[in-house]
Amino acid sequence: MSTHQTAFPFKQTLRQGRRVLAHVAGFSLATNLLVLVVPLYMIQVFDRVLTSRSGDTLVALTVGALIAFAALAALELVRSRLLVRLGGQLDRRLGTPLAKALADPRLPEGYREPRSLRDLETLRDFLTGPTIIALLDAPWVPLYILMIALLHPALGVLALCGALALLVLAWINDGLIHVPLVESQRPRREGQAIVQALSHEAETAHALGMVSRLADRWAHLNAQAQTLQSRAADHAGTVMAVSRFLRLALQVGIMGLAAWLVIAGELTAGAMIAASIILARALSPVEQAMGLWRQVRNARSAYARLTMVASGLDGRATPSDMPIPRTGLSFSNLAWFPRGADAPLFDGLNLDMNPGQVLGITGPSGGGKTSLARMVAGLVTPHQGALRLGSADLRSWEGDRFGEHLGYLPQNPTLFPGSIRDNIARFSDAPAEAVIAAAKLAGVHERIHKLPLGYDTSVERDPALLSGSLHQGIALARALFGDPHLVVLDEPYSNMDPEAVDSLIRALTQLKARRAVVVMVAQRPSLLAHCDLRLTLRDGETTLCHRQTRAHLKLVGEADESVVTPLPLQAVGGNAS
Repeated sequence: MSTHQTAFPFKQTLRQGRRVLAHVAGFSLATNLLVLVVPLYMIQVFDRVLTSRSGDTLVALTVGALIAFAALAALELVRSRLLVRLGGQLDRRLGTPLAKALADPRLPEGYREPRSLRDLETLRDFLTGPTIIALLDAPWVPLYILMIALLHPALGVLALCGALALLVLAWINDGLIHVPLVESQRPRREGQAIVQALSHEAETAHALGMVSRLADRWAHLNAQAQTLQSRAADHAGTVMAVSRFLRLALQVGIMGLAAWLVIAGELTAGAMIAASIILARALSPVEQAMGLWRQVRNARSAYARLTMVASGLDGRATPSDMPIPRTGLSFSNLAWFPRGADAPLFDGLNLDMNPGQVLGITGPSGGGKTSLARMVAGLVTPHQGALRLGSADLRSWEGDRFGEHLGYLPQNPTLFPGSIRDNIARFSDAPAEAVIAAAKLAGVHERIHKLPLGYDTSVERDPALLSGSLHQGIALARALFGDPHLVVLDEPYSNMDPEAVDSLIRALTQLKARRAVVVMVAQRPSLLAHCDLRLTLRDGETTLCHRQTRAHLKLVGEADESVVTPLPLQAVGGNAS
């Protein structure tokens, strides 16, 4: 089977983004130079126009300044739109791969977090907001201070000392508020978890008399978070007050010193006004840094996490578009070690299943039944061995392509926001006939049809209309939708009433008639009776039995196991793997 490497376009997008940022930096150079038109205009007006009383010169200077301001506005508009386009490009190129990565079983859990999408949003907001503009303007602060120094060295020294003082205050402000804000996140998260639990399990909390105690615990955690956040706010308020005093003092100081120099005959009146204007422009990015420092820190952290996720997504082997065979399923020397365990739940498991066979997996809790079912569904990777359809490893197919041929019902199924039709059709544009066929196979068509809106009933807006049994039945219909060749059912009878269990048994019979391969975790004898193979996982030992007689099947799962004769694994389902 041929494969190719899938490149997550993170680095490529960043390279293109750097080119855009280079253009934006060029525009920032032009805009910062054009800003100097204002002080230059003041110098010319005060030192030339007012002394010469030349109206023509004033008109020419004013028209020239207005043209420069129009160019400045146009450049800022282009710069803003470039940054907005860059943010949109990040969303288009990285958003979908990151969303798909949330459900990619080939990635470790640390790479499959919704936080990645929030990190992308943080990075996008950073690139399209005022923070990046302030950072691009910051390198020109020394230029402004140099221009003030050219007017008079004493003014340059004062401006430099003021800018450094504001920068130090910004650094102190970040250091003072960072620690309490980070510490406030823990009680805030724990409090939110309590609120969510109260919302989702309100009846249980009320019935057990836990509401007041949980509310008190939330209030305690919320008070902790508020105390830490108030401390950070107090520190920030103090630093902001000091910085405001310093900012105003610098403005007065530069004007006062410039006026002194004018009196001493070392500076012109126009230069005095220009120095005040240039200082205001020079201190603007430094002052903005105090309020934007956290955004810079957050953007750096988001970038670091996205880089880590990109390292996991980049270069994954993705198979070519080979057809998925409707053949038997083979377990080849499978082994699975639970996290942190020294001994495997099962090891050296070999088994061949033919099309049309049902494998029932049974055993005590914690024996590895669900782990094996999830392995067959392609959700976890065995520590050893492989699962194959025909001669091809199940990992050979990309998730969505494989999922189209897989029916999967987890132990605790979840219905996604949308209508019942959307959920059964797996959010595809399937015809209504295919949706109804799956619902009939699962035995829930009549129950859905009796709902006020039928298949258009909203799962998230009308949850009270869906009983536990109907919820389970809709999830089963979703698993059976599209005539899947491989069906994995993990205790499918959970929350089902007897009528629904009968429908499940009829569905198993039809799946066998369609020559589907069915792997089912089950404990009920009524379901195990329809299994061609029974695999028992107990204390790291595996026992495989073939259905022999109807009388034998009636005893499966009961206390008397004397008639259950374990067969050599090679004897079941065909040739040995």
